[in-house]
This record gives sequence, structure tokens and C-alpha cells, in this order.
Amino acid sequence: MQTDISKPTWYNLKAYYSYHRTVLSGPYTKSQYEPNPMYEPLTRRRYNYSKIIDTNRVRIVFLSRLAEQKPDYKTLIRDGKPLWCHEMRYEGIIENSRAFSFRLDGAKNKRFVVTEDFALLIPQRVFIDHTVSARFTPRTPYSQFGSVFRYDNCRQMMYKNRAEEHRHFSFVEFCNLLDNDCQIKVGNLVKPRVGLFSPTRQRVMRTGKIGVNILQRMLDTYKSKIGPTDHNTLCEVVQLDANLELNQREASILDKFLNWCMTSDEVLFPFGLVIARESSINDGLFGKELYTVRFGPNQYDKIHPIELEVVK
Repeated sequence: MQTDISKPTWYNLKAYYSYHRTVLSGPYTKSQYEPNPMYEPLTRRRYNYSKIIDTNRVRIVFLSRLAEQKPDYKTLIRDGKPLWCHEMRYEGIIENSRAFSFRLDGAKNKRFVVTEDFALLIPQRVFIDHTVSARFTPRTPYSQFGSVFRYDNCRQMMYKNRAEEHRHFSFVEFCNLLDNDCQIKVGNLVKPRVGLFSPTRQRVMRTGKIGVNILQRMLDTYKSKIGPTDHNTLCEVVQLDANLELNQREASILDKFLNWCMTSDEVLFPFGLVIARESSINDGLFGKELYTVRFGPNQYDKIHPIELEVVK
């Protein structure tokens, strides 16, 4: 079976969600699984409050997919463990995202440059629990993390270490610069990032029908693509016990169906419209940067910017 998971189809968003360790690899047996390339260990970890005051350094967790973009930054990926980052500095917009640089304790002579779509902040006063007891929360795990560019202590550090071109800025002007450079704004068109956004684990504020059974949605749409005999066989195959072997014909039908689910434009998750940026008086204290987005008939709240990509 092909593994093109770049398109944000309903199937890809659900099957390759970063909470799942494995995905179906088929096609000859439904019990054949392989590691999920989008899996993020941080979705199953617990992060305690910090006893260290984070005015001069902050805790940041980096996504595993950062290694694909920057192979020489593998030291930043610690199986979901946070790193203490020092001397943060704003680096402007790189590849359509705000970027920041920092140093680590053991590598003070090297400055790392990372864009915000690979970093999650854990402020000092925040407790995050993604262990067994917290698995069934209806909200995405990413909404509990902060954003580097909204946290007061990060902003103070960046202002202190600001570039020469920004030396004449006051602190308020510098914060306005950070906000204005944000690519996600009210009224923007966005699409979900595969592996980071889940259409079923999000909290839905206002909905038409989200469709709990995504598999049935795919089967109904696919019905017109094949004959009634093959469709009946497909419906029987997907209901089989996961440990039962499939014959060659059944496997071929299932394989074609899964490839269609992963790549067809007919089952793309709809683009979203940013309705609002959620705010409270404690946003700066906890680094909160969350959005309300309408995808088709469904409106989702508390979406972290790391789950979204602006449509250009």
C-alpha cells in the first residue's frame, strides 16, 4: 500500500494522528501494522510544574518531524522531553513562519534557529497530563501547551536580545511586531496539519454533523467508484476480525480503497476560516495562543497554531 499522507484527507487526519503509535500497513492482513511516522511521544507524557523560575530560560518541546526538516537538529528531539532554552532571540519570518533562536546548556557556542510550527512551550506554572488518566479528554493535547511568541518571559528575553534593526523599538512596539508577524489572523483561510489536528478528538463548539464513523463516510463516498459486488465485499472486509487473513481479491479491493482514502480530493477535509483568536487576561502568563476555526459546518475552539497551516 502506498504511504502518501501529505494530503489532509479525513482518513489521513484520523489514522495518522500523532497520538497513535501504529497505523495499518496491509494489505494482506488487517492485523499488519507499522509505526506511525507522525507519532509524537509528547501526546502521552506528563509535564509537571517547574520549581525553576523561567525568566532567563524556558522549557520547550520540539516535534519529532523537525528532524526531517533539519537533520542536524536531532539533539533537540528527546522523545517528548522538554529542553531548557536560553538567550532567545526573534529571527523574523522564515518559510512563512515566525522564527526564534536560542542556546542550550551543553551547546553554548551554537545557536539553534527554529520556526514556531515545530515548538511547544511549557510555562513554569503549567501542569500538563497526557497519561492514561487523561486520554479521553475531548480536547486536543496541543491546546494545553503555550506559544513561544505569547509568553511574557519569552518576549522579555527576545526584547533583551533583539537584533540591531529593532534596537530603537520600545517593548510595546516590539510585542506589536511579534503579533503583526503572526501568519494566522482572523479571516485567514487555513488547513489542518496531518498528524497534529484530529477531526474527532477536538472539542466542537457548534456543529452540523461531524460524523463519528469516518470509515462509513468513506465507504458511502467510494460506492460509486466500484461495482456493487466489490462494494459488498469491501463492506464485509472492513467488518472482519482484525486477525483474519484476506485472500488476494479482498486484499486488492481493500488496498485500492485505502489508497483512495489517503489521496483523493473527494475526501479532503474542508479548509477552515479563522473566526477568532481566543484571549484572556492570563494569556501572557501562560503563553496561550488559541484560535476558533470553522471547518465546513463545524466550528472548533481551542486550536493551537501548531495544528494549522495558512493556505497561500
